[in-house]
Amino acid sequence: MMKNIISIISYLGLIRPENQIKNLILFVPIFFSGELDFQSQKFFDVVKLFVLFIACTSSVYLLNDYFDYENDIINPRKINRTSSRKKVSRKSLLRVSFGFIFIYLILFYFINLDQFSKSLSFFYLVLFIAYSAFLKHIPFLEMLIIPLGYLLRLYSADYLDPNQSIILIYTVIFCAVFYTIVLKRHSELQFSLSYRSVLKYYDTKFLKWLMYINILVAITGHLIYTLTPLIFSKYGYWGILSNIIVFIFLTRCLIACLVTKNFEDPMKFFVSDKISMILIAIYFGFFMVNIY
Repeated sequence: MMKNIISIISYLGLIRPENQIKNLILFVPIFFSGELDFQSQKFFDVVKLFVLFIACTSSVYLLNDYFDYENDIINPRKINRTSSRKKVSRKSLLRVSFGFIFIYLILFYFINLDQFSKSLSFFYLVLFIAYSAFLKHIPFLEMLIIPLGYLLRLYSADYLDPNQSIILIYTVIFCAVFYTIVLKRHSELQFSLSYRSVLKYYDTKFLKWLMYINILVAITGHLIYTLTPLIFSKYGYWGILSNIIVFIFLTRCLIACLVTKNFEDPMKFFVSDKISMILIAIYFGFFMVNIY
């Protein structure tokens, strides 16, 4: 009985609960549209999509661990995940991953949801299976695919709402996510070239240029977004003030990467960093004042 409990705990750790927070991006469109009503049909549709993506991303994380098994097990920077993995064989990772894919396919078939939104989740699954298997070994492309995954999730939820987000916000999110991935690669490059095959194709100067370009585009894009007539009429100066939060947040990420050398796992950094969590809460608070 105890062995079974330990085994279940090990598997729960391997689906990376802290990274499942990324799926909360699905609720962003309904939040900003002012329709975050816990009793509305739109909210339940987003919840169903959220559950679908939980199954989808869980299978992808396990498959990624399956392909990285040998490298990660000798990586001291991944000791927490590795310690859980030692209790789970590589074959078990593959079996459980297929189990989540099976759960996903059942949910895909039975969940009553817009077909296009479900199709985007399926495309996400196929794309990131390919990423885990071989695309992550292709320089630069491997960094582009990750923010694309965020946009797929965002649009799958955005499509459920007739008041869809303007294209500018997609640009901001893409650049912001790409920026954090570049910071991550830079941090990994400082540690060792042996734990990720593509690192040998990068150098710090190239990654720093990518950092500065993307942080500039993300901050400028967000500023323009809050100054557009439609957005300014909805949020007023609260929206403009949110640019300060975006600037502080992205700059803090840059400091964590270049100064404190603590950005190899962005999600772990965000969850453990109280200031980052406060900044995120204030950011959404600025908009909540005018929306709800």
